[in-house]
Amino acid sequence: MMKNKRNISVILFGFVPMIMGVVLYHKIPDKIPIHWNIAGNIDQYGGKNLVIIGFPLLMILISVVIMVIDSANRQNKKLDTAIIWITPILSIILATMMYATALGHQVNIIGSVALIVGTLLIILGNYAPKTDPNKYSNFRTKKITQDSSYREKLNRLSGVWMVVIGILMLCAGIVGILL
Repeated sequence: MMKNKRNISVILFGFVPMIMGVVLYHKIPDKIPIHWNIAGNIDQYGGKNLVIIGFPLLMILISVVIMVIDSANRQNKKLDTAIIWITPILSIILATMMYATALGHQVNIIGSVALIVGTLLIILGNYAPKTDPNKYSNFRTKKITQDSSYREKLNRLSGVWMVVIGILMLCAGIVGILL
């Protein structure tokens, strides 16, 4: 029952960017930035209706696919919950950045992406050492599949590195936004 409530909540949460777009519809120009190059310059635009309706629907579809995969892989409830919530939260963050840029606000996309990726690495790095072997994550070599202590050490090490790199990315993102 809790899983169904969570899944419904995730899907409903996925509609927030669409609601934001509908509320801002008359203020947003006909073309909305949807992609930035490595230098942080806008290099692709999307039509207003496609971005406001299509983007949230695509992210909801991705969430549903993740939920289906999750239902077949019930290894770590906390990790499963974190992974399922990543897509709708990212959807809101990305939509906010697209709408803000379309409305003429300066958005430091490089710093923002560094903050987002750094946060994701920290979250996932905290769960890596606690993840049991499964079909969807972990390294799979002969030695790892035969020796669980080796797998646990490798998961712990990868988790530490994910957190360290995440912290460095957070710092880079903060510096990038402040400069």
